[in-house]
Amino acid sequence: MPREAPSGSVALFPCIFLEKGTLVLPAAGPQQRTTLSGPSGAPVDVFDAVDHLLATYHRLYVVDLEGIEFERPQFEYLQELTRGQEMWVDAGCRDADQVMDVLVAGATKAVLNTTTLRQAREISRTLKLTTQVALMIETEDGRIVAHDRALAQVSPLELVRDARERGISDIILSAGGPEVDWTWVREASKGGPTYVYSSAFVRGSEVLGSSGARGGIFPAGEVLRRWTTSGS
Repeated sequence: MPREAPSGSVALFPCIFLEKGTLVLPAAGPQQRTTLSGPSGAPVDVFDAVDHLLATYHRLYVVDLEGIEFERPQFEYLQELTRGQEMWVDAGCRDADQVMDVLVAGATKAVLNTTTLRQAREISRTLKLTTQVALMIETEDGRIVAHDRALAQVSPLELVRDARERGISDIILSAGGPEVDWTWVREASKGGPTYVYSSAFVRGSEVLGSSGARGGIFPAGEVLRRWTTSGS
């Protein structure tokens, strides 16, 4: 299992997906999600799973699927999960006000995601209120996947540079799968802390360290499956 890297080196941290207060394992579409279950078949307790992950990793990345898909963040769970812990939370924030709601719920950083951000100008509006944000840039075939059509026309690296000029320090890059464009990562990393989301990092990644990236984020499903199977 990959472990959290020492301070100053590349860090890996896991991502959990929360739906209706339950940990789920996402797949290609909503209908293919499965609940993370233990040996008895009962759903794994969210708080037990978080405690297990935090025994190894100092930070978690939380994806609130209710917030992303229905604009109904699960604040009651987020408030309990984030107490005293470092968590970056993507709850599908559409605008600056929703970012503040996520931070009030206890997130260390609220994530602005290109797929849900209502308009690009919300980045500037958010930064007038807080700098406790990270920007997730989702791409497909080298192009930004965005709710805002204007944002989708910008090149990924152009958005990285613009976001950093506006005041966002942490950038997360995701191609939606295990394949990573490392040339793009190296360029983005020159301007500041850059993280890469990929399922490939569940077993570590040597190239991540040589890319200049600050860290990698990976879905925690495999780690949690091993935990529920082994019981330790």
